[in-house]
Amino acid sequence: MSSPTNNKLGFSPVKVERISDVIFDQIREMIISGELKPGEMLPSERQMMSIYKRSLPTVREALRMLESSGLIRVIPGEGAVVLEPDTNPLEAPLIELMKYRQIPFYDIYEFMSHSEPMFIGEIVRKRTWEDLVSLNRCLSSMESDVRDASAFFLDFFTFRKTLIHAAHNPLFSIAWDAITEMIEPPADAVCDPSRLQKEYELHKALFARLRDADPAGAREMSEACWQMWPFPLEQNDFTVLP
Repeated sequence: MSSPTNNKLGFSPVKVERISDVIFDQIREMIISGELKPGEMLPSERQMMSIYKRSLPTVREALRMLESSGLIRVIPGEGAVVLEPDTNPLEAPLIELMKYRQIPFYDIYEFMSHSEPMFIGEIVRKRTWEDLVSLNRCLSSMESDVRDASAFFLDFFTFRKTLIHAAHNPLFSIAWDAITEMIEPPADAVCDPSRLQKEYELHKALFARLRDADPAGAREMSEACWQMWPFPLEQNDFTVLP
């Protein structure tokens, strides 16, 4: 019986991977899985040559690929350190989608004001001392900017980003970073300073509930912060950046 001349079953030639690709894939998987954590040092080049039984150029090519992928940083004279994951490549498509759909600011406000209080329990449970320090720094900026509506608007959303990051949930952070990247106030924004002062006081109370690990109180204050919103939503003053 003659063998078939046409490949109708999906067979394809086998590609032999380069050894540097195999090393790259193995270390990449260890980083993604958390086996290698941010801040940890990889074995030295000589140690990796011994582990993989390969030459120095092969090991260096794998390290170059890992560094190009944003997974490690090679420090001359010290070695290679694992980096925090870079979420920018994930945020970019979301930002582009929001631009394409031309989502109005009111819809963004509605999403954030309804979803943030639902995350507060996780934030209270997972927030660290460093998170509280960062939030307190945001509060100081808000207090300084109660007579500058545009600056206060930016302070408001910086506080939101910092708050959501305190949940230590990458998906929350990616979504919030993308959203806050898209909006900014007009340069001539005007608002009653007394309303901005009240908004600041609510944020101060929210911070106290977070510090005291009071999830119910923190959720109540989060809702109050959004309800106080001192800017005119019915006007298209604050829009998604083009």
